[in-house]
Amino acid sequence: MMTVREIDEALERWNTRLAAAAQNLVDLQSLPAYERLAGTNGVPRAALTGETAARVEPAIKTVSLLVQYYDLLQHTINRAEAIRRDLPAYFGAEEKQREIEQILRTASIRLPPVAIPLGQRSLLSGVENTECIAPEQLLNSMAQAFDSVKTVVLACDAAWERLGREIDGCAEQIRALRARDVSARERAELDSAEHLLGDMRARAESDPLSASSDFDGAIAPALKRVTEALEARAPSAE
Repeated sequence: MMTVREIDEALERWNTRLAAAAQNLVDLQSLPAYERLAGTNGVPRAALTGETAARVEPAIKTVSLLVQYYDLLQHTINRAEAIRRDLPAYFGAEEKQREIEQILRTASIRLPPVAIPLGQRSLLSGVENTECIAPEQLLNSMAQAFDSVKTVVLACDAAWERLGREIDGCAEQIRALRARDVSARERAELDSAEHLLGDMRARAESDPLSASSDFDGAIAPALKRVTEALEARAPSAE
């Protein structure tokens, strides 16, 4: 059985960890990339496709579950604290201590029921599955889920930043080349590169995680050919 001191120390640890969890959830949802992916805080939701949609949509749903599970944990710890505050000095104290221990160390949290698909049911099984879990287990599962969501959000953020930088750089290079004395063939190459760049910009917005680099495949070679042709025609500086 947990002693009163152990109970107090455990409750203090729980409050510290729950405060950190709450702050981290708030910070994650405050990231500009998350707001863009989830369409929160007045930011229009990105119209995601492909690999990005496949990874982001479950991640956003996971955040909702994390918030829900956090509330369950907080309620559970609050319940244990209420019993601790009313702990009798003498008679009945041990019973209350066991009750607190049961809350903190056993499967005392009932998770929301999950609908079971018909194909996974037997004739006598229920249509919902309800799971009970210990606070520590739930917190560990939440930590793993949080890390997975954070990885997806930060990957999208990095991809948007990188693609935006590369697209802007190529657009500036095309403008600079158009300002020079290019031939009709070279102008056609620049037109083609600009068209590809527009496609890349749209793909980068909707599917940054799989927007492959057309810079290396088509855009960059075209710009290199035009640049080399202009340099070859330039009078030598003697």
